[in-house]
Amino acid sequence: MAKPTITMDLRDVYVQKTKIKDPYNILDLANGKAFAADGTDITDSLIISLKKVDFRNVGDYECTMSVMDSQGNLAINYLMVHVVPAHRLKNIFKIFHAKRGER
Repeated sequence: MAKPTITMDLRDVYVQKTKIKDPYNILDLANGKAFAADGTDITDSLIISLKKVDFRNVGDYECTMSVMDSQGNLAINYLMVHVVPAHRLKNIFKIFHAKRGER
């Protein structure tokens, strides 16, 4: 039986270091979506594990995304969360927009 699929626009998500607990919706930032084998949108069932991410400390953290369809088929995918200081995040956005030809 075919497995569901997980898609995302970004495999690397950059966020600012913070002391706030659970400050970001990483799935939204990556534009994560999930679909059953028949194409049905099952994004509401998509789960991301942020257990290893420490938003208080600068670093690179691998996160697991998973989804299970109504038939019990499982799909797993990965993305990186990069926790960076504020000044570096501003530089990343400038580079990103410059590559896209935006101001």
